[in-house]
Amino acid sequence: MPQTSPDATAAARFEALFRDSAPYEPPSPSHNQLTGEGPHMMWIVMKEVYAERCDLRLSPAFAANVKKVLDRFTKYCSLLSRKLGSITSIELETYIQKRARDTWRGKPITNCTINNEIAILNALFAYCGPRETRGHGRKNLGLLANPPFIDPLPVLDAAPVALDDDQLRAFIASTALARSPRLPGCEPQTFWIAALLLDSITALRRNALLNIPRPDDATLWELRELVLPAKLNKTRKELRISLGRNDEVLQLLASLPSQPGEPILPWKDRTGRRMSESHFNAVMQDFQREAGIKDGQRVLTKHLRSSAASEILDSSFGASVAKKKLGHSPTSNVIFTNYQARRITDNDRAATDVLAGRLLALLRPQVPDLKLATG
Repeated sequence: MPQTSPDATAAARFEALFRDSAPYEPPSPSHNQLTGEGPHMMWIVMKEVYAERCDLRLSPAFAANVKKVLDRFTKYCSLLSRKLGSITSIELETYIQKRARDTWRGKPITNCTINNEIAILNALFAYCGPRETRGHGRKNLGLLANPPFIDPLPVLDAAPVALDDDQLRAFIASTALARSPRLPGCEPQTFWIAALLLDSITALRRNALLNIPRPDDATLWELRELVLPAKLNKTRKELRISLGRNDEVLQLLASLPSQPGEPILPWKDRTGRRMSESHFNAVMQDFQREAGIKDGQRVLTKHLRSSAASEILDSSFGASVAKKKLGHSPTSNVIFTNYQARRITDNDRAATDVLAGRLLALLRPQVPDLKLATG
């Protein structure tokens, strides 16, 4: 009679837990049994089960990214034959040090990218930690009493990019060099001009931009709006997006060779197969590079999004309009933190003048020899 390996049995038990299904039978392990055997579970088993859980609960793109991070962590720290309980913060530090030496297209990996990977690893180990009586910790598996953790790296607090007219003109001119996508009735340049226009007026994230469905032409012209499904919105709520009252915008979008119910931007190859989101960015970079646009001046989809927010605030439409346009919840502080708090307004300058004037009025009589520079 063939024997079942302990690791295979453990994998089956934990897979049942991850799927929120009935406990594995037989036997049905108690919480204490799970907690006691957790540190002795092989890391490779935990990694595979966690990756499968991500497949079930997360978007395909994010789940694939989680798998890449876990595979890289396993390779960099030589964890194929290690047990879960033997992994400490030292392994996390080792991973960060090796990752910081990696490059992507000849450039060092940024701290922002590494922090995203740190968040994935911290989330996995936190999920293996003790169960708590309330909050997200109620779903923990209770495998490790003290799961390893590492703090994120410092990141330069860069201000959101606001594209100027020269950058947009250069991008529009560079679209003449685009070679993809090539579809019947849609030249590459037409596609990229439509993508530029749609993203500029809707401020959609890339995933939503490439997947927002097209209504039928009668609905498009009557309502002049698109509907972003809840699954594509970060707030997980359906969002109605205005296309405005400009007929030229609707004419361009209506001319695209997509069918009602399909993504309005036909991001497909010649065979009709859907192309990846990462290829969208790669093509966008390629024709700008070929046009001689320098790296720091190239347009990205996130730049169009941040430019839309900046222009809305500059035009005095208010933070509530910017939040709705960017798909943020009404209680979100992102607009204030990333945009409004960074700007010096006339009121800021007036308040500074009042504070300085009061102190100078006290200084002048008491320190008559004080030399104040004039400019």
